[in-house]
Amino acid sequence: MSEINERASASVDCPMSPLSVSDEVRRLSDNVFQKVSTFVRGQVQSTVTDYKLIEDMNKTTAQRYGDMKLVAETISGRLSQLEGKYESLRPYLQQVDEIEAASKKLEAVVDALDTYVGDLETKLKVFQQPPGQRSK
Repeated sequence: MSEINERASASVDCPMSPLSVSDEVRRLSDNVFQKVSTFVRGQVQSTVTDYKLIEDMNKTTAQRYGDMKLVAETISGRLSQLEGKYESLRPYLQQVDEIEAASKKLEAVVDALDTYVGDLETKLKVFQQPPGQRSK
């Protein structure tokens, strides 16, 4: 026990106690605190700015998608109208196809008749020549 009392009674010089902090240390600690505070504020402000930019980009993207939706809806409505018009024209288009097929057949018949008439004309000319001039 005597050792403990001797140690407690021995004076130990403490270079600085918390109560005797010099003005220089206070100034330096205030300076460090201000610089760290400025750095942290800058980091937070940078993050806030990034989030605002992302928010603006999201708003712009949402607006563009909204515009694209309106365009798609308009196109869809007009496509439905065109499909209705096509269905109303379908019988007429089928008639046009039928007329085209019939006209192709008629052209084939006309070509055959033209060839036949040409052959008949040639034979008629042969028969119209005097009998001594006929060549077969």
